[in-house]
Amino acid sequence: MTKIKALFLAANPNGTTKLALDEEIREITQKIRLAENRDLLDVISVWAVRPDDLLQYLNQHKPQIVHFSGHGRYSEAEPLCFEALELRKELFGENHPDVALSLNNLAKLYFSQGRYSEAEPLYFEALELAQEVLGEQHSLVATIKDNLAKLYLKEGRYSEAEALCFEALELRKELFGENHPDVALSLDHLGLLYFSQGRYSEAEPLYIEALEIAEQTLGVNHPKTVTIRENLQDLRDKR
Repeated sequence: MTKIKALFLAANPNGTTKLALDEEIREITQKIRLAENRDLLDVISVWAVRPDDLLQYLNQHKPQIVHFSGHGRYSEAEPLCFEALELRKELFGENHPDVALSLNNLAKLYFSQGRYSEAEPLYFEALELAQEVLGEQHSLVATIKDNLAKLYLKEGRYSEAEALCFEALELRKELFGENHPDVALSLDHLGLLYFSQGRYSEAEPLYIEALEIAEQTLGVNHPKTVTIRENLQDLRDKR
């Protein structure tokens, strides 16, 4: 079976705060090692990437997955996301999983800037395309639903966020089983939703379950484990 290529592009320019990019790639590779079909994915990392390098590396490696990591330099990130999106459309056509992934990445960029009205239609387009080409039972579908739920949480649209959180959680349980880092992530996000509404008695058991899974699958000192632990402590400090 043909391997899937994932290209990790990282940049930490001089004069900017040092990022833990090595930890991020380590986290990604760790999650891949835990996956059932880990031998089918080939991760290629490229460091100190400049905007002009993007097309070169995409043409050189022809990846199915591209992950960008760097500073919050939004004015530079946005054209790169658009370039990746248009290139994938040229390479694969409009109806392809990588196009859905690019749409999701562009939506995440807008979300990180608080541009929610621009992010939402992109998430919808990404979700519709992912469901069409990959089916309902796919991890990318769960990821986009989870991202859209976080957007609704920021906008105070709690009932819509809750429905999507549950859908993402149940889908991840079906795909990965009960004891998986992505399940812990969904539990944490659902706990955060309830915490934001003052529903502390409902949030606490979700945080506890998420923390137990994260400690077992990622380790007690993993950044995501630490975040969940801090979320649980914040809740207990409120009560």
